[in-house]
Amino acid sequence: MELNRKHQPWKGHFSDGQNISAYKTQSINRRTARDQQMQKKLSNLKNQYVRLMHKAECATGRKEAVKHFHNASKVADEIKLLSTWK
Repeated sequence: MELNRKHQPWKGHFSDGQNISAYKTQSINRRTARDQQMQKKLSNLKNQYVRLMHKAECATGRKEAVKHFHNASKVADEIKLLSTWK
């Protein structure tokens, strides 16, 4: 292998007659599926956050309210982390 040749991970993985566009299409499809999963997870976390904040606001005691606010804070941190990770 030559040292000055660019790294091409797809080179040698295709037999004659196949082209690189199939490799690129698979890569794009995987990326799209991953983005959809991330969006679904973010949506679920946002819904969970809203439910926890509602429970905290409707809580009868201070201890119960603090528990729900604390859990909502953890969910908010996770939402922030996932939102910036894109």
